[in-house]
Amino acid sequence: MTESFQHPTQCRERLRECLQLHEDDPLHAVMLSAFVNSCEEVSPNPTSTPFAVRLKHWVIRDEDLKVFSTIEKGVVTLAAAHFVAADLATGGLASLVMSLILLLRNIYRFTGRVSPHQARILAFMSRAGQPVSVEDVFRQPTKEGELEWTRETVTAELEGLKEVVTRDGVKKMVEQLKDGRWVLNGV
Repeated sequence: MTESFQHPTQCRERLRECLQLHEDDPLHAVMLSAFVNSCEEVSPNPTSTPFAVRLKHWVIRDEDLKVFSTIEKGVVTLAAAHFVAADLATGGLASLVMSLILLLRNIYRFTGRVSPHQARILAFMSRAGQPVSVEDVFRQPTKEGELEWTRETVTAELEGLKEVVTRDGVKKMVEQLKDGRWVLNGV
């Protein structure tokens, strides 16, 4: 479910209801402001002229509510233990909440399902830090008795990483270079 609002106060009220936050609690007020700011979206420029009006709106998605709820619970728990709130001013706390929102939202939206072999290949490619060949991947040690690790399966797994379905659409995790080697793509 997605809800869209034309004004931030409408978005704020809906978030307050959904997350059961209290405006009179300073910690909740800071988090609520950060949540509303993270919901803000700007419509694309409808024309090529720089003077076109861009409209803002505030969008709340189901997955955002889950992220916000998780952040709220974590920050309130830490604040109760005087771990965070005692040493941070309002601006610092808002910054912490916004950072958590961005991190968790990106993890949620861009996480896709990969097989154990694909995860192993991605880890190796990340450690290598440079383009790798199918042979480079194949030469990596395998578990004893693992018979399905062949050059053909490595190639198939790499091909599968070209289109990984995520919550935010299809993501290309690897790319094949003209010389046949493979590189990570935004992972």
